[in-house]
Amino acid sequence: MVDSAAAHRSANDICCCTAIADVVDPVAEGGCRLNRFGSGAVRACWRAADAYRQPWSGITEDACRQQEWSAGGTEHTLAYDMWSRTDENPLPFERLSTRMKSMQELDERLADVLASARAAVRSADDNADRITIIRWLEHVKSFCAAGQATLTDAYRRTREAEKIRPNSKAESARLRTAVATEIAAARRESAAKARQHVGLAAALCSEMPQLLGALDEGRTSEYRAVLVARAAGCLSSADRTKLNAMIGPELAGLGDGTSADRANGIAYKLDPEMAMQHRRKAVSDRRVSVRPAPDGMAWLSAFLPVAQAVSILASLKKHADLSFEEGDTRTQDQKMADELVARATNGGTTGCDADGVPDTLAGGVVLNIIMSDRALMDDDDEPAYLVGYGTIPADLARKLAAIKDSGARTWVRRLYTDPARLRLRDMDRNRRLFPESMKQFLRLRDRTCRTPWCNAPIRDADHIQEYSRGGATDRVNGQGKCKCCNLGKIDTVMRFHVEPDGTVVATAPDGHEDRSPEPVPPRSRPWRIYSPIEIDLGDLIDGSQAS
Repeated sequence: MVDSAAAHRSANDICCCTAIADVVDPVAEGGCRLNRFGSGAVRACWRAADAYRQPWSGITEDACRQQEWSAGGTEHTLAYDMWSRTDENPLPFERLSTRMKSMQELDERLADVLASARAAVRSADDNADRITIIRWLEHVKSFCAAGQATLTDAYRRTREAEKIRPNSKAESARLRTAVATEIAAARRESAAKARQHVGLAAALCSEMPQLLGALDEGRTSEYRAVLVARAAGCLSSADRTKLNAMIGPELAGLGDGTSADRANGIAYKLDPEMAMQHRRKAVSDRRVSVRPAPDGMAWLSAFLPVAQAVSILASLKKHADLSFEEGDTRTQDQKMADELVARATNGGTTGCDADGVPDTLAGGVVLNIIMSDRALMDDDDEPAYLVGYGTIPADLARKLAAIKDSGARTWVRRLYTDPARLRLRDMDRNRRLFPESMKQFLRLRDRTCRTPWCNAPIRDADHIQEYSRGGATDRVNGQGKCKCCNLGKIDTVMRFHVEPDGTVVATAPDGHEDRSPEPVPPRSRPWRIYSPIEIDLGDLIDGSQAS
């Protein structure tokens, strides 16, 4: 145990960091002393205390980490006292200790439920049992979705009650983004996806109780509930309740498509004017996007008004039907795809070879490919990374890098790799590092948003440890973030720090940690450097074999 000079403070001082009852000793003058225990418990205590947003004086996460480091690192135990004057908002030891115990009991109960489910699955020894368990597990999935919706809505309401300025639209918007970020961490998905779940939970719990009940009872799936709620999104609160009552009894017999179609029909009938306004909003959101597909392919998607989408497809089909050239072995689908590319690039790219390498590259188009030196120049098989897409085979990367055309230019940007830690260290530049250069390095290093389970494109360069908390503006404390996740950090109760190996750790109020390792760049075995003697000996051997 480490003694603390703080033990002699006044009776108004109280220990603000604790874990469970058996690690705390009362000391003189009303304080508490922490015995030796794992550093993970120290962090958990700090997070729980910080979640109550108490005005601790001088107690910060950085202080905790400094204490951990000085005590020998996170793998060792440590002991120290943490004190803070909390005359206005005391956090008694008993309150925090009770909370920690209740969380532990909840974890144990849920673990028992999962153990029972696993035992049931593993005990099935014939097909009748297997079908029965599959059916019940589907019911459990629906029940879990209903439970998540109920808990999500309660969490949102509780967080909204914490608003300092209840009527501030800006604060409300930031809080919604923060809530989505926190729910995303719990569900292990992106903040954009979590925002949809938050909206679904609000609709189910407030205006669509029959739909929530059907989900809870296993009469519908979460995806069908999303389709119905999405159709009801254009309605007022009262009309959503009506739609809920009308479609509720039918849900048990409806599939995905019929659920959406039936809900849309009811919505159009209940409020045609509101449906028209939402349609106009959807038209204003038209866009084009791309997402990776297997085998070096990608899905190019266009969110368009139905008439435009159908006319484009019909035009491409007509071109394919009328395109006949001797020796052309392309199928109708291939002709349609090639014609789409040709029209989109204004004839700059008209086709591709069997490997998908374009015959020409439209002028002004830049492909950023990250690959090792040996993969580029020595036919090494280490996969490369195409920025904006993902991992591609080394041979395809070499072919893309070798595209030659009068309107295209090939640029090679050197990325320096730390050979010991297999991390990108820096990027070469012809002038002093400006913020835009740093952003470019972060985009190339991180590839996609660094938030766990979020694969959205990088839009912002973010401080891992907030600038307001002393975080530096450099590549070590920098990370690439999508717009949604970056905004979500402003008012979130989660805390972030970066570890020496570049891993970003996000800590929830309950102490749970989500880790985002730094992407490993493409790497090959080092070039072998031959000595002069080896070179001469090789020449002699080659000469003797030739003779």
